[in-house]
Amino acid sequence: MTTQTVLGSFMGAVLLAGAAVSAHAAPTAGSSGYCSNNSASTLMQASDLTYGVNPAAGTSASHDCYGLVFSDNDSAAKVNGLLKDTWGNGWSLAAKDDISSSESHNVLGIDFSVKANAGTSGTWSLGGTGSSLPGTVWLDLVGVLKAGNDYALYYFDDVAFDGSAGGSWDAPFVNKQGRPLNLSHLSIYVREGDNPSPPSEVPEPASLALVGLGLLGVGVSRRGRHKAEKTAA
Repeated sequence: MTTQTVLGSFMGAVLLAGAAVSAHAAPTAGSSGYCSNNSASTLMQASDLTYGVNPAAGTSASHDCYGLVFSDNDSAAKVNGLLKDTWGNGWSLAAKDDISSSESHNVLGIDFSVKANAGTSGTWSLGGTGSSLPGTVWLDLVGVLKAGNDYALYYFDDVAFDGSAGGSWDAPFVNKQGRPLNLSHLSIYVREGDNPSPPSEVPEPASLALVGLGLLGVGVSRRGRHKAEKTAA
């Protein structure tokens, strides 16, 4: 075997090994994918956006997230298309808080509004009014954080909403120098969710009647025993 053949075989092995490592390498800051399978940008994590019905009592991180979506505008049409591909159909823009303007929409009979403070991190609040409130409704919710030309999506599955909720946010965006970017706007998309803990079944009228008869029997028995004890005395 010649020296050139040996060298060629060695270089080929090195290239194959490099390709294998690359195929299993961690996602980079420039990649897009899901947090749930570790394919999202390394700048992202599910806890970038949290949610709670009573934020002061505690909030929870998103159930999943997707991004970063680079060099694109997060128009409602584009986000709805992306949501369909990521977490299914049925989404509607509920509210948006922008630096210069805001949007409020009626979805599922609820007039939504959202507010987020400026900066690279902070808190946000979601409000709503409607005939179904202040009772509890269950929603699937996606929050979209946008800064510069990039945005990220955060998914919450079957969360409670009673007209007032919110949480914290931490923008996962940096400029070319690696410095954090200020939030441009926060958008909230919702669809009808499911109650993860449905109420227990109400007894049928016949069952209630049997319970009543049972209690009546206990009462009669006690009165009879009490009377017998007095007679014996």
